Amino acid sequence: MNIWQSVLISAARNKKIEQLMQNSRSASSIAKRFVGGENLDQAITVAKKLNDTKVDVSAFYLGEYVEDEELIFKTVQAKCDAIQKLAEAGLDVHVSVDPTQIGYMQSFDLFQKNAEYLAEKLKEYANSKTSRLMFDMEDASLNEPTISVYRDLSRKGLPVALTLQAYLHRTDDDLEREIQPNAMIRLVRGAFAAGPEKALQGQARITDAYIEHARKMLKTSARNIGFYPVFATHDPAKIEPILELSKQNGWEKDQFEFEMLYGVRPDVQEGLIKRGYRLRLYLPFGQDWWAYAARRIGESPRNATLLLRSVLFSK
Repeated sequence: MNIWQSVLISAARNKKIEQLMQNSRSASSIAKRFVGGENLDQAITVAKKLNDTKVDVSAFYLGEYVEDEELIFKTVQAKCDAIQKLAEAGLDVHVSVDPTQIGYMQSFDLFQKNAEYLAEKLKEYANSKTSRLMFDMEDASLNEPTISVYRDLSRKGLPVALTLQAYLHRTDDDLEREIQPNAMIRLVRGAFAAGPEKALQGQARITDAYIEHARKMLKTSARNIGFYPVFATHDPAKIEPILELSKQNGWEKDQFEFEMLYGVRPDVQEGLIKRGYRLRLYLPFGQDWWAYAARRIGESPRNATLLLRSVLFSK
């Protein structure tokens, strides 16, 4: 992890900075770039416009590491509302969830209970093969509980999906187990700090690992059982080899998808759409936007001017 990214992660977790930024009118330009709206109605409007350009969304109500019981309940309800509103709008019902925002900070049992409740709700409104409750993967301590709940709900026939992080050593084994009939796995780079005992170090090694994982996900045998790969990346150095692998192994363009973040690398997004590939955008909404936006800024030093302008003109 570079120094710039480390600084922004620290800023994302600083309560004083969070209060300053979220109360600043000037800083709202950051939220508008990376967040789909302050409320669900605004996010649905954005999602409809994206859908008109053949782009699906994964709706995400903002918030993380939530300990307050009332806020946990509010978060679960917000995700239920998103499920229903997506269906009513005729959009693919796909919602992402962090374990730490729906009860894990209270107990594993509460997380599992709320996750099953959301998955049952999504099953009620599911309208496509890609309608899923997608479990985001947070820091390494959440790997086992997240995978455990995902597997339990999968066995119950609920429409869930799982995120795996390419930079972790354990992902080789996890991926082997999770390439199952009709399963959906989202492969991400991995953005949480982890030492060499748990994770690969260095951009080149992580990129190589990502492509090797993609190779497994795009095997002909995976295609034949109805496995559905999701490649979460904005990096052409990963995208092009993935496209070549998909062609070599006979995958149709609608049998897998790419996922990117709302507001990040629109040029790469447009290029994939023009080539006829499936694209989904991770679409956050809500008022608790600073921590999420700060990490997006941290991923690229080019965004420094956006942050600086907001700080200088904060009121």
